[in-house]
Amino acid sequence: MTHNPFSKPDQGFFDRGDRKTHLEQLRHLSHWSRRVLLVTGPEGVGKTSLYRQLSASLEPRVKAARVNAALINTSHEVVMAIARGFGLAAPADANVQLLKSLIEDHVSEQEKGGRQCVVLIDDAQLLEPRAIDELINLADRSGLRMVLFGEVRLVAGIERAADRAGVGWHEIRLSGYGEADTREYLEWRFRQVRYRGRIPFTDQQVKEIVRLSEGLPGRINQMANVLLVKLESGGFGQSRPGFPRLHTSLLILLIILTTLGWVLFTDDGGDETPAEVVKVPLPAPAVGSTKTAADTGSVVSGPAPVGSAASAARQTAGTDSVEAAASATAEVAEQPTSLAGRDVTSSAAAPVVPGRAAVVSESRPAPTVAASGPSPAVSAVPQSQTPIPAPKPAPSAAGGKDGRWLLEQPPGAYTVQLVTLSSAERAAAFVAEQAEPQRFATYQLARDGRTLHVVVYGVFDSKAEAERAARALTGSAAKVKPWIRTLAQVHTAIRTVQRQ
Repeated sequence: MTHNPFSKPDQGFFDRGDRKTHLEQLRHLSHWSRRVLLVTGPEGVGKTSLYRQLSASLEPRVKAARVNAALINTSHEVVMAIARGFGLAAPADANVQLLKSLIEDHVSEQEKGGRQCVVLIDDAQLLEPRAIDELINLADRSGLRMVLFGEVRLVAGIERAADRAGVGWHEIRLSGYGEADTREYLEWRFRQVRYRGRIPFTDQQVKEIVRLSEGLPGRINQMANVLLVKLESGGFGQSRPGFPRLHTSLLILLIILTTLGWVLFTDDGGDETPAEVVKVPLPAPAVGSTKTAADTGSVVSGPAPVGSAASAARQTAGTDSVEAAASATAEVAEQPTSLAGRDVTSSAAAPVVPGRAAVVSESRPAPTVAASGPSPAVSAVPQSQTPIPAPKPAPSAAGGKDGRWLLEQPPGAYTVQLVTLSSAERAAAFVAEQAEPQRFATYQLARDGRTLHVVVYGVFDSKAEAERAARALTGSAAKVKPWIRTLAQVHTAIRTVQRQ
């Protein structure tokens, strides 16, 4: 096995579970008794796999226009995509009626030549109601055939539109696999990556996969992926051989040697001269005398006494004690002269050894400071020294927002979709070059096994507001054709990527 067969979406077509029968029904357009066919089922049942297989295996005398409703869903966009899918040279500013007339004439010409035209639409549940009405009307006025792949909620809209136009339609509802088909499906996925032999799942594990996934291929893939990762990592006890003993011994020996080397490297070596020394000798104070570092006029370079930071951490009250201790330690380390404002009591003379840093020790604990007062290490900054301002938080790379922000917006609102790019870097560069990048957002879209990156602009209460904002765009955003989409459609696309 070269890699995990369940880490990516299906790339082939598994023809069990009545899938082969449904495919043959859809391929032979001349046998259709109705012009509109619906292929429905729950998410993960394999509608997109059937859509791809049908698109690639139509009869030779069939001409198809393919539409992805996750990207194109308004009436004008859908009709324009159909016209371009049939190779028609339609002007970009053509209205829906003109586009429908061009399509009807083209379908009529193809029928005279013995060819049939069909429209294939994936994720059809994302179509706007007006777009569904235009599709049904187009099928009624021409010999055009249509196959719409979508969730079961699509049926209600098609039924209403078809009843108004008097167009016949038929639903093909896909269902999950049984236990036998699920086992064969798992074996088929392993064969795709050249795995030979019995699948690494037990009969009980296969039964659990069937029960929990309800036989839906998308869920089967997710569960099998998790199970396979656990087996490979030894998550199920002795199901896989352990790490070789020789390798384990070598690893332990390497850790021991690394630890010893670190200890020897960090030791100051006894009488060896440290890197940081006293620039001005510190005179030894008399026993019991009290002097400050500022009084001596000496400048000590070297690490600050650990006791100062520890005392500051102990004297900070409340739930923020850990953060205050870390802050005090950082300030003492960065400002060696921060002890100039507090008294240091010495119990004995501190001799200055040539070549070594002077060490000032405290014989008495620091006086108790009230919980509400500032930490001594923080308040010890000399007045003549200007405090270093806290750095401002770094802005995001592109300045825009992401899919998490979009999920927080109301689903009934509208946004302006601008471009769909193949990489996050290109999407970030597009947002960064805008005059107001904070008004843009990007999210990920899964399509045909790839992850695409979509850039949208703004959130608006009505479609009219979104259209006005699209017309007012400037720069590179004004050079692309904008699409007005509802946030509900964007939420569906984002959650699909999260589930995968």
